[in-house]
Amino acid sequence: MTIRLKQSTAGQIVPLGPFIASSDGVSVTSPTIASTDIKLWKNGSTTLANKNSGGATAISQGIYHATLDATDTNTLGPLVLFVQVSGSLPVRLECEVLPANVYEALVKGTQFLEVTGLKPTWSVSSNVLTVRAVDGTTTQFTKVLATDGSAQPIVGAS
Repeated sequence: MTIRLKQSTAGQIVPLGPFIASSDGVSVTSPTIASTDIKLWKNGSTTLANKNSGGATAISQGIYHATLDATDTNTLGPLVLFVQVSGSLPVRLECEVLPANVYEALVKGTQFLEVTGLKPTWSVSSNVLTVRAVDGTTTQFTKVLATDGSAQPIVGAS
């Protein structure tokens, strides 16, 4: 499963592990993991970078957590973490860094997800609603609005 992360945001915690002994491929190990043991591959990169700061902290039975900062998550797209510590098999974690509004819509459910920046424009003149295509000139739709005596137009009257 890919873990979704919010772009350029500190304090995002990701799980790492389990860390298994390289000697037998079965036993759980409890290594010390420094930031330099955690390598990041960011979208479009041709090299690996060390995690910006802080290593990983043991949770239980070979599972660790690492806290990413704004520098770690500053590039949109795939982000892959590689951890190789002495005495353990390698661990890999795949993440996806999303723009703030997309993250808030997909993960938190607190924003609307806008799928395009191309929006039609609309205007009301007198009692006529006009909707234009994204080019701003082509009329896609017009509708006569009626009022019921109040200041609010009623859409649907022709």
